[in-house]
Amino acid sequence: MTGAGIPEVWSKVEAFQKAIGKKAITERRARQARAWLRAELADSLMEAIGRHADLAKQLPALEAKVAAGTATPGAAARALLGRFLDRK
Repeated sequence: MTGAGIPEVWSKVEAFQKAIGKKAITERRARQARAWLRAELADSLMEAIGRHADLAKQLPALEAKVAAGTATPGAAARALLGRFLDRK
């Protein structure tokens, strides 16, 4: 790495920041942080459900019902979540 081109790229970054404003950047970062939180919660919940063998075995059947249109995603999620919470 030689560092060639970095000043030019940085100049473009600064111009972009100036054009959209500091408030817009702060708001975007806050939205990203909230989205990352929700993604982390979803991932952690799926991992926790996966650690319960009986619940993990139920997931494919629920997915099949959702794919076939015989259950809504919300109903299937609430059913599995209810079973999970009953175990706690």
